[in-house]
Amino acid sequence: MIRIRDLHKSFGKNHVLRGLNLDIEKGRITVIIGGSGSGKSVLLKHLIKLMEPDSGTIEFDGQVLGRMNSRELLNFRRQFGMLFQESALFDSMTVEENIAFPMREHTRWSKAEIRARVREKLDMVGLGEVEDRLPSELSGGMRKRVGLARAIAIDPQYILYDEPTTGLDPIMTRSINRLILDTNAKLGTTSIVISHDIKGALKMADRIIMLHYGDILAAGTPQEILESDNETIQSFIAYDVKGEL
Repeated sequence: MIRIRDLHKSFGKNHVLRGLNLDIEKGRITVIIGGSGSGKSVLLKHLIKLMEPDSGTIEFDGQVLGRMNSRELLNFRRQFGMLFQESALFDSMTVEENIAFPMREHTRWSKAEIRARVREKLDMVGLGEVEDRLPSELSGGMRKRVGLARAIAIDPQYILYDEPTTGLDPIMTRSINRLILDTNAKLGTTSIVISHDIKGALKMADRIIMLHYGDILAAGTPQEILESDNETIQSFIAYDVKGEL
């Protein structure tokens, strides 16, 4: 269980997170949605201590993130895989080298075992025969899949997705959303997805959190979000699903 309590973060006079209180259940897909500037990505960075809150706490299974020493923090971060918005692959490395990178950094596996695991992860994300290609030789959707293969390289307990479908066409967007569902089912991970795609969130989330100006506007199952009578929520849904306000 991830427990977030009274989390505040400001940049100058811009109060980005306004006393957030949130529980995230293990083994589920939680999608955090909201418009630009709602605090989604800032919250995500706090979860892996890339940012420090002005006040408030984040706990993982009772362990307070802000009280970890450097060794504990290193071990903590090994539990995470992350798929960045732009995939964040190393341009000068092949697909195999990109996926193998966290294995070489954080494990003592042999070269043969690493190679076998690279192929296993590529199979999981539906890619084959691409090990020797460079990222520049792949489509946007393929790069996302390679990024996910790298994110799950050392079997993390948590996977963080930062706008995983941004810049993709509708067909590839559905494919990536399906891949998130399949990956969560196969690995039993806790998946936290940052997105502005309410249509995708309604289809894949166990729970949806809607942020609005740094606070939680709504939290519930997809059905509960759909049935909400809050005007802001309904406007967000109408704009994304119907393409109009």
